Amino acid sequence: MNRTETAVGSPYFAPEGLLASIKEVSLVLESGGEKFHSGPLHRPRNIHLAPDVTLSDPFINIEIDLAQIGSGAKILGLETSDIELLVLSRNNALRRVEILLRERIAKDSPSKFLISGPQLLDQLKLGQLTRITISAYVIVARESKSSTFFPPPMGTWIAGNGFSVQPPLETFEFVPDTLDADAAARLNIPYDTFTYVEFLFDESNEPLTSQVDANLAFRVYVNESIQNALIKSNKMEFRQSLVGSIMTSVVPQLIFQLQRELLEDEAIDWAKLLETRTIATRLIESLRGNNLPERFLEIVKLYPTRAIAIADSQLQTSKKILGVEE
Repeated sequence: MNRTETAVGSPYFAPEGLLASIKEVSLVLESGGEKFHSGPLHRPRNIHLAPDVTLSDPFINIEIDLAQIGSGAKILGLETSDIELLVLSRNNALRRVEILLRERIAKDSPSKFLISGPQLLDQLKLGQLTRITISAYVIVARESKSSTFFPPPMGTWIAGNGFSVQPPLETFEFVPDTLDADAAARLNIPYDTFTYVEFLFDESNEPLTSQVDANLAFRVYVNESIQNALIKSNKMEFRQSLVGSIMTSVVPQLIFQLQRELLEDEAIDWAKLLETRTIATRLIESLRGNNLPERFLEIVKLYPTRAIAIADSQLQTSKKILGVEE
């Protein structure tokens, strides 16, 4: 599914029955392994997946309450068959939404559903590289004629639960902006540039060592042709290769900015970064490899090209571009 998220809107009103219509949403990463239960959509269960974790036949269990759906739908002037169960996987970095399950509910529908197979496996592998969310919704699939309450429009979700799946370390996660012709002209860079990091300097002129929110510190632009290729492709290896290429293009720009900030402010050391938990802290923790944090900070400051090489190794860019399993 290659479209925006606007088709699933938040609820204006939901009868109690429909609010309680999802009894369970759980994720198992390997047969016989731990069962992770979902959380509410505003606070989804956070699951950390290291790149070296082996995913073996993962599956999602979903259980719904048909009686609650029937009674709640009736209050809204709907039939049970006007309700759908929808499960989506989202990756904001790639601006991609995948449908994992879509089932129109009926009075004789099963109450339990199982999601498994290559599509789910691909999404979870993506969650080892960047943050994804998996959300299960009960949605209205037909316009309501009810006059009792404000009739919810088609696509309104009534109940929902979900997971957030991401690498184990806090990251400098960002949602890329599109580098189109207008953006290239504003930034005064060539239109066919692959990636470009625009730093949003604050009063201290130190966005990486003073900010904790990447969106307040910098914007990452990715060439619109590359973004379109990512959105349209259903091939996991191709998408993984492009994500790896984007990261290995962006990180050197961050490292050179970090070097500038370290040279301009001699008071910045590892102890200070640990206290502040800024973007710089999380960047170093993600990329330092077997080096002590203090040592990597020194390498960034004195030998930025060597720091980039270490970061590139940690990102395993070569393997990702070649589609080699880690």
